[in-house]
Amino acid sequence: MKRKIMILTAVCVSSGICSQTLAAEQVPVKADATAQEYSLETVNITAMRDRKRNVDIPADTETLTTDQLAATGANNLQEALKYTTGIVYLDYGPGGNSMGNMRSKLLMRGAEVLVMINGAPLNIRGSYNLSDIPISDVERIEIVRGGGSVLYGSDAIGGVINIITKKKRTNSVKTSFGNMGQQEHHISIQQGNLGIGYDYQKWGNVDNITSNNKNFNGSEKNNISLNYNINNDWSIFYNHNNSKMGYFTPLVSSRSANQTDHYDTTRDFFQINYQHKSLSGNFYYNERRHNSFTDNTILKKGKNTGRNNDISKEKNYNIGLDINKKWRVSTRDNILFGTAYQREKYSKTDLEQTNPFIGKSSSDYETTDASRDNYSAYGQWEHRFNDTDTVILSGRESWTANGPNDENYTNFSGQGQFIHKLNNNESIYMSIGQSFKMPTLNQSYNTLSGSHDLQPQKGTHYEIGWKKVQGAHNWQTSLFHYNIKNNITPTVGETKVTYSNEDIRNTGIEIMDIINSHNNWKYNWGIVYSNPENNPSGTNAMGKSLRGTWAQEYGKWQLNGGATYHGKKVTAGINAVYLFDRVNSPDNAEPTDCKPYLLTNFNVKYDFDATQSVYLTVNNILDRDDIVTHSASTPYYSTPINFMLGYELNF
Repeated sequence: MKRKIMILTAVCVSSGICSQTLAAEQVPVKADATAQEYSLETVNITAMRDRKRNVDIPADTETLTTDQLAATGANNLQEALKYTTGIVYLDYGPGGNSMGNMRSKLLMRGAEVLVMINGAPLNIRGSYNLSDIPISDVERIEIVRGGGSVLYGSDAIGGVINIITKKKRTNSVKTSFGNMGQQEHHISIQQGNLGIGYDYQKWGNVDNITSNNKNFNGSEKNNISLNYNINNDWSIFYNHNNSKMGYFTPLVSSRSANQTDHYDTTRDFFQINYQHKSLSGNFYYNERRHNSFTDNTILKKGKNTGRNNDISKEKNYNIGLDINKKWRVSTRDNILFGTAYQREKYSKTDLEQTNPFIGKSSSDYETTDASRDNYSAYGQWEHRFNDTDTVILSGRESWTANGPNDENYTNFSGQGQFIHKLNNNESIYMSIGQSFKMPTLNQSYNTLSGSHDLQPQKGTHYEIGWKKVQGAHNWQTSLFHYNIKNNITPTVGETKVTYSNEDIRNTGIEIMDIINSHNNWKYNWGIVYSNPENNPSGTNAMGKSLRGTWAQEYGKWQLNGGATYHGKKVTAGINAVYLFDRVNSPDNAEPTDCKPYLLTNFNVKYDFDATQSVYLTVNNILDRDDIVTHSASTPYYSTPINFMLGYELNF
């Protein structure tokens, strides 16, 4: 294994094409005296709720523009971000689809992330479904790796992904078709201050996507988005998405039945944003409606003898407000203070209909309805000792009220950061902070049988980093460690997902280099080594308690690679991510070895003129049969090699 690691690392470094093309948003700055003038990335809002250059931020940060996301050849964010350094990719179907409440997701540093839209949380009931967000709606993505709960609240355990939507769209239409029943059609219109976009995506049937021969019966997604700039300070964003998909599993052994699952999910996200000088805020409404229907056809000697139908209807919504203001109290001191409120609502109805014999039936209802209020107050003090040294201290108090059965939580998290500028284009930093996550209402109502009530999870995070821009290279390295107590962990069963508390920890190092070449090529490479482990609850197959033992989760080594060519007529790119030394570690079971995954993509675009172009995207170019779930008892496989051929018109 060591020899394999050394060879792969040497290939990555020497070729310079071992990471996604992630050239950052640029602002001109002076380089070192021995170098020419180059540009540095800017990260807005996410890291420090302020506009700063990456080299001035004491955290592992990254910015991806819409062009860089499109260079991955993906049509949605779930697929595009899987090539990013340090992100572990999980899905349950083609195109990054989620299987109902068993959602596809991204992990950073082996932990859950908080996803935001324009600074407002998209997470609802622990779900965000990035596969439902088309790249065409996105202006840029801002990523902060590591615990970020002090400034952004619950769920920011592994990091924060902030989606900045387009304020002004391009008038365009595009259409594409591919194998396996793939289609995508998109139209975007900007008239004055109003922008409207519509996106339609479709997949056909894909057989044998799991180890038990489950078939994917296709999916359809309709996405409508609207942005309106009222003036320089006020703006509105609205997104409506509907996603439908189905799965078929033959001969489920425990029921001797063919099982067909149908999932219908609708999301509405509305947001009003305000930004004027040092005062900013947003009001948001985030709603998710999910209906599922499972048809179990009971077989006896090959004949249908009855039917058992499970119907579930669930509705969640969050309505909230976040306001913060920054004061410059002296030439060396800045103070930020903010407050946030969120009303959380969860309701669910389960109906089981049994028809064991033709003409006879029975029904059983179960209804859950709960809500609570979430409050937060946060602050930050930034003190610049001199031109090279800055310290930042942050704190956040969060509490809930009116929780069901008087079950409420309170939490305080703090963070200290220090950055030292070696020169204008090089810095080192260190950070010690805390993260937390409160159980969502649906998690509290689906606690694993036999376990105690869910507790909030809380972690302590340590990080040391180095950043440097040297010539065409943009280097970034971080060494991190965290311990998280009472991590809220899902357990996937045959009929539902349940939750319990366990402890997790991780220690690792991330190295990445962004190379902006002057010969129409851009390269990146990234290497991550970490040791994600969990301390599970439950028992193993021999009845022995697993509590007190540590087991590896996910992969230890990850390599990311990519190269992009931009010519007068042709744009082309290739991307890959390789995750190895990993295990498949379902809860309450011993971990088992899991083969590495190698996710690949190739795309090329040809411009006839300034208004017309054609493009080709090929995914899984090596046609590998990789496992893309990491902790599910039934492994799900990557989609076989597939392609899309499309045409785009700008007007």
